[in-house]
Amino acid sequence: MMSFISYDEFIKQIENCKKCELYLSRTKPVVGEGNLNSKFVLIGEAPGKNEDIYGRPFVGRAGEVLNRALDEIKVDRINVYITNVVKCRPPKNRKPKTNEVLSCLHYLIFQLMYINPLKIVLLGGTAVKYLYDESFPYKKIPKEKKISEIRGKLGNFKAYDRSFQTYATYHPAMILRNPRLYEVFKEDLDMYLKS
Repeated sequence: MMSFISYDEFIKQIENCKKCELYLSRTKPVVGEGNLNSKFVLIGEAPGKNEDIYGRPFVGRAGEVLNRALDEIKVDRINVYITNVVKCRPPKNRKPKTNEVLSCLHYLIFQLMYINPLKIVLLGGTAVKYLYDESFPYKKIPKEKKISEIRGKLGNFKAYDRSFQTYATYHPAMILRNPRLYEVFKEDLDMYLKS
């Protein structure tokens, strides 16, 4: 586990990270953004094209979906913390490989320990696979989970000596492919971020 360092030092570690091949093609790593004292952390899969350019999470089309939903439920984006499972964009927006997730996961765990949120909202299958009802360090690689079967149910992510409440919903990019899920996505956010 990472020893205690300042958040600025943590960011420098990510900027200089070469633990997996994703650093070879990144423009900027995407650490995350928002309130470091937030009760809520939203975790997506990985940066996309726009995120890689700007070094910020959820600033592309999927980010527009997320922003719209947050606006409609009256939650200011700056009051939550938003990040991803991996901090560098996978080529062609492919799903991160297991070794890439495992190489990067200690960064995410540092963020969770630092922020100590009341709830973690997992956006999409990759975040759900590794963080919903799992314990790190893993005894075996977690299996895929169906969001449709676990949304609305409390999960528990244990990292070392800490435990975090986790909830699952669809990734905003899924809403772009299936707009009928938008209301479900918005209802999930409303329930998770207000109760």
